[in-house]
Amino acid sequence: MRKTTLASTTLLAATLVQLLHATPAGAQNLHSWVSTRGSGDVCVFVQPCADFGTAISKTIPGGEIRCLDAGFYPPFTIDKAISLVCDDYQAAVTSGGGVPIAINIKAGPNDIVSLNGFDIDEGGVGATAAGGIVFQSGAALHLNKIKVRNTRLPSDNAGGIYFQPNTNAQLYISDSIITGNSGTGPLSGGIVITPSASASVNAFISRVQVEGNSTGIIVDGKRSTMAAVNVTVLDSMVVGSTKDGILAQTSAAKARVSVFIDHSVVSDNLESGVKADGPDSLGVPPV
Repeated sequence: MRKTTLASTTLLAATLVQLLHATPAGAQNLHSWVSTRGSGDVCVFVQPCADFGTAISKTIPGGEIRCLDAGFYPPFTIDKAISLVCDDYQAAVTSGGGVPIAINIKAGPNDIVSLNGFDIDEGGVGATAAGGIVFQSGAALHLNKIKVRNTRLPSDNAGGIYFQPNTNAQLYISDSIITGNSGTGPLSGGIVITPSASASVNAFISRVQVEGNSTGIIVDGKRSTMAAVNVTVLDSMVVGSTKDGILAQTSAAKARVSVFIDHSVVSDNLESGVKADGPDSLGVPPV
């Protein structure tokens, strides 16, 4: 009986090795894996990749990438519908080497991108970065259990989460912490929502701590023509901003902006707690 068990185990191991070596070089995975101890470009569970960029290139649109351990990963770009799941083993990402953005999303107009369990720290004093997470195109971005800290740019706009789609898009942020993000430009802060072209945006911010940024949340309609930017803030905190806590702004012939705030704390911000600036807000003082 022992010989039979040993023979079966040996056969199984040999078969597995053959299958791994038989994987075509251009094969795409539905489920891919990354690890700080990974290598190569197969990106399967038993042979994970060492970075998200490689794993994304090996994963089909609509697929999923999971982390096998916690650790530091280089910056990367997302160009397709995909889910990155690191709830159990948090992935730390920081920009560097001339790359100003930690996670840059440039997906297709119908693509949905989901990020779970990422810790982005851009380095703080002396460091320069344009954005922790920058969304340039796609249908929707889902962020859950995200930390974005210390994104700073002394000569331009910088945002912890920078949402600037050029087509209609949705943003969902939940159970996240956005802190210490600032820039000298007018569109700088913790969460910056600023669509361009004729894009409309619906954004939902729930159970999010926005602390110690230049402006906590910016909802900007000045870069989009004849559209709408609607933002809901629920069960969240916007505190300790060096400028406004929540700023909603637009101008004539640009996107209509609305912000709904419920069961949230907006406190201890150096300038206004909530400020509305635009042709429809005339006569409504900041609070």
